[in-house]
Amino acid sequence: MNPSEQGPAKPSGFVPLLLIALAFITVETGTILRDRAQLHGLKAQVEQLENASRKNQEADAKLHSLLASLLRLAEVDSEVKAILTRHRLRFAPSTPSAGASR
Repeated sequence: MNPSEQGPAKPSGFVPLLLIALAFITVETGTILRDRAQLHGLKAQVEQLENASRKNQEADAKLHSLLASLLRLAEVDSEVKAILTRHRLRFAPSTPSAGASR
């Protein structure tokens, strides 16, 4: 029998399987790229938060120092003492700051 005389050829399952594999690879590649972009964004946010926290701690320390200086000045200056009393400002050096307890 001649090959041209045989019935229709049975379709191969290779092409559909190849298309499914390519679609899967494309979707997974997109997912990986999206996850990497999200990771990069999260790392940038963490760095910004760490910088903000560091600046907050520095400002807290400066404010603490300023209040200590004001209280020392209030010991010799009655006007400063009146201002501190009017605003009810007190200094408790043994009390840890809220940021230190975290």
